Amino acid sequence: MPPVSAPYRFIPITPNLVIPPPVPLEDLSFDTPLSRGSVSARIKIVWTAKTPVCVGDNEGGDDTAREVTPLRVGGRYCLPGPSLRGMLRNTVAIATFSHLGRINSHRHESHRDFTGLPGSDYHQIKVAGQGATKVYGGWLSWEEDRKAWILRPAGSGSFYRVGIDDLLDKIHQTDGNDTLNRTDWLIKDAAEKYDLVQTCLPSAGRLPVRIVDAPNRKTGFQSPWPKLPVTWGERGNVSFVQLAKGSTAKALQVICTGPMAEENITSQAQTAPKATECLFALPGKQEIEIPKSWMEVFHQFNADPSRDGGNPKGIWRDWLRAKNWHQITPGFEEKRDDRETFPQVMTDAPGIPVFYTNGTEDFDLSQPLDGTLSPGRQTFWFSLSRVFRMPHAYGVGEVARRLYTTDQPGDTTERTYDVPRLTNPLGWDFARALFGEVDGANRDSREDDRDAQADGTKREQALKGRVAVGFAWAPQGTKPESQTKSGVFGQPRESFWPFYLRDRDNPDRGGSYSSASAIPAGRKRTYARTRPDSQWPQGNGNENTLSTLRFLPVGTRFEGEIRVHNLAPAEFGALLWAITFGPDEGHKRCHQIGRAKGLGHGVIHPEISFAAPVRVHQCDPLPEGDPQNPKTWIQAFVDYMDQALDERDEAPYLDQQAIRMLQAMATPERGDQLAARLKTGELPDFASWRPETKEIISGNWTCPYPFPVNDEI
Repeated sequence: MPPVSAPYRFIPITPNLVIPPPVPLEDLSFDTPLSRGSVSARIKIVWTAKTPVCVGDNEGGDDTAREVTPLRVGGRYCLPGPSLRGMLRNTVAIATFSHLGRINSHRHESHRDFTGLPGSDYHQIKVAGQGATKVYGGWLSWEEDRKAWILRPAGSGSFYRVGIDDLLDKIHQTDGNDTLNRTDWLIKDAAEKYDLVQTCLPSAGRLPVRIVDAPNRKTGFQSPWPKLPVTWGERGNVSFVQLAKGSTAKALQVICTGPMAEENITSQAQTAPKATECLFALPGKQEIEIPKSWMEVFHQFNADPSRDGGNPKGIWRDWLRAKNWHQITPGFEEKRDDRETFPQVMTDAPGIPVFYTNGTEDFDLSQPLDGTLSPGRQTFWFSLSRVFRMPHAYGVGEVARRLYTTDQPGDTTERTYDVPRLTNPLGWDFARALFGEVDGANRDSREDDRDAQADGTKREQALKGRVAVGFAWAPQGTKPESQTKSGVFGQPRESFWPFYLRDRDNPDRGGSYSSASAIPAGRKRTYARTRPDSQWPQGNGNENTLSTLRFLPVGTRFEGEIRVHNLAPAEFGALLWAITFGPDEGHKRCHQIGRAKGLGHGVIHPEISFAAPVRVHQCDPLPEGDPQNPKTWIQAFVDYMDQALDERDEAPYLDQQAIRMLQAMATPERGDQLAARLKTGELPDFASWRPETKEIISGNWTCPYPFPVNDEI
C-alpha cells in the first residue's frame, strides 16, 4: 500500500474483554458509604492550552455559514462541563476496557461497482467494459394498501439510451435557446433536467415508438443497452424513436440521473464524459416485492445518516417528494431549499425509475426475494443510476458484534449488535459505573428490543453518575486570537474501511465490510501535538464547505472542579488515571477538546490537586500511601486492573497495547514525531490507495493495516 496519512488513529479493542468495576451494580449506593469502603473528593483541576483551543458556542446554525467563536458565559470564556465530561468518559472507557457502547449499528456500507468483485460469491455486476452483466430498468413504487415497495420491470426489463446532444437539439429547437451545452446539462440535478424535458416533450416526457425492420443504430456500436436514434417532429409532426420488429413497447420515457461534479466532467482524466440518458418502457405485468430490510439499506445509501433512518437526499429525495411518498419514509425532514413543485414528467411517472440486476442474463421475477438474507449476501440489487452502489456483505452491526462473541471466522449467520443493558453480561463497566447510564438511551428508532415488563412498563434502567464535572473558567479579560482560521474538516467516515477495520485475529492486517473476520479497528482518537498544522485543507475551493474558527491562545488557563461521591478506591484511581494518563514521568501528557483536533488544536494539559481533604469511608484495606496524594489511588487502580487481567490470562495493565497507545497519543512529543503522517488525506491520496485495496472488497483477502500499533507507540 502506498504511504498513507490521517489525522486520527484507532486504539485497538481486545475482543471479549470487558473489565467490571469493583462495585457490583446491586451494591451501588448514593446515600450511604459503600459496604467495602468508598471515597469522596473535590478535585481542583487547571487545564492549560498547549495549542490554540476553541469549544464553539454552537449558536447561529451551520458552522460553514458563520465564524465559530469560543464559548463565553457571563462574559468569561470557558470549557463547558458537558464537553469535559464527554472527553473524560471516553478516556475512562479506553483505560478500563469498557464496552464499545452505542454505535450506528444499523448502518450498511457500500461501494461503487464498476468492474465486478473478483472472487466474490455475491454481487458480480459489471456496469462497464466487455462482458457487462445484464442490467435491467424498472419502476419502483409504494403500494399503500400492501404497505410495501414493489418493483415492476420497464416492459420486458430492457432499456435503451438516448444521446444528450439529441435532447439538447430538441430543447434548442423548442425554446430557441442554443446556449445550453452538455456540460451545463450534466451539472444539473435530475429535477432540473426533467424541467427541460418537460418543455420539449410535453407528453409526460414520453417518446412514441416506431417499429422498423432495422433501426438506424450507430455503426459498430456494441452494447446491451443500445443507443436509439431520435427523430424530432416539426410543425405538428410527432417525435419518435425507432425499435426493431418484435418490440412490444408503445412509448419510451426519458430517464435522467443526478448531477456530475463539474471538475469530473472537465478533468483530463475523464476522456469520455457521460453522453447519454436512458429510455424506459412503461411497467410490465411482472412485479416483485422488495424486502423491508433491504429497502432500509437502499434508503441509507441515499440519505443523510440519522437515528430515525436517514433524511433522504439528492435524486431519491426529489422522487419521493414528487410522488408524495416522502411521508412514509423514516427520517424525512423538511429542508429550507426543498423545491415546491415538480414537473409533470415526475409527478405522472408510473413510479421511481431504478436499475436492477440479479447477476444473471435471465432474471426470474416470479421467485420472491429472501428478506432473511443480508442485502450484501445475495445477488439481486437495485440503484438510482447505472453505476450501482452495492452493499458490502456485512453491516456495521454485524462487524461490531464480532468484538463480543465467540463466533468463528467464516460464520455467515446474520446477527445484530446490541448494546448490553446494565444487568446484561458485559454491560457493567467502569464508564457506566462512574458516569451513569440510561438503558436504551439514544437507540435507533428502528430497534424493537425495548421489551415491556408484565405490567406494560419498559425495562430500561436509569443510573445516575457519581462524577460531576464543572465548567472550567478562563481568567477575566482573556482575549481570543486576532486572526481566524478557515478550512475543511471533512475526514473519511466508517465507509473508508482500510482505516476503520482490522482483522480480528491479526490486528496488523485489515479487511473490508465483506470480510468474515473484520472487526472495528478500535476507538477513534487524535494525537496531541505541540505544533498544530499551519496549513488547513481547503477541499475543492467551495466556500460552502469551509469552516471559519477563532481560537483562544496558547497558554490560556482554565480552572475548574470535579466532584466525586462514593467511589470505590479503584474507581477513584481510574478517574485520576484517565485525567493524568498515569504518573506523568515528565511527559506532560495531554487531552484534546473542541474544534480542529485533527489539525493539532485543542491540546490541554491537566494539573490536579485536591480542593479539600479526600474523605475516606471505611476502606479496608486502605491503599498503601498518602490518601491525599493522587498517586496512591492511581496505584490502587493499576493493581486492580493487573489482578483482573491476570485472571483472564492477559498481559499486565501497563503492557497492554491499548494502554500503551493511549499514553503515546497523549504525549505531544510523540505526536510531533509522527506529524508527517498526521496530515488530512487529500482526494488524490485516497484515489491512489483504492487500487491497492480493490481485491480486498470481495472479503477473500486481507491487506496490511495502514497504521500498525507498534509503529505508533
